[in-house]
Amino acid sequence: MVEALILNPRRRLSIEAITNQLPELATAAPARPGPHADAGNDPLRQISPVDYVQRLTGRTVSRTGWVACLFHQDTRPSLRVYETPEQGWCCYSAECSATDGRPRGGSIYDLAAPLLGYDLRGPEFPQLKSILVKMFELQAT
Repeated sequence: MVEALILNPRRRLSIEAITNQLPELATAAPARPGPHADAGNDPLRQISPVDYVQRLTGRTVSRTGWVACLFHQDTRPSLRVYETPEQGWCCYSAECSATDGRPRGGSIYDLAAPLLGYDLRGPEFPQLKSILVKMFELQAT
């Protein structure tokens, strides 16, 4: 519940100014494995979602784990970045929902493929993986 203690219609605050002062809420990431969820010891799948979201998007993830999504025009922070690679990221904007109504999200690959212009399936996947390995200065597996 939120209660307004002082009303000043001329004062504007960014969403970050408000949310950065809120306590962290325990939120579970939606279970949504990508097409390569059984990748074993893939070093790209060990990278923190905060690290790869910031590097791939060029945007800073807030202390509470939110950032504006690049996949739609709305600039409000709607993309939730979770703590572990298994949890990944998820955009909760209605503008970003998949055709089946589920939120868009997943792994480093699910974020990088559309941003870099690659397909997750077929012959483009090894190319995408190679680019990410170089970008994150990892050893190829």
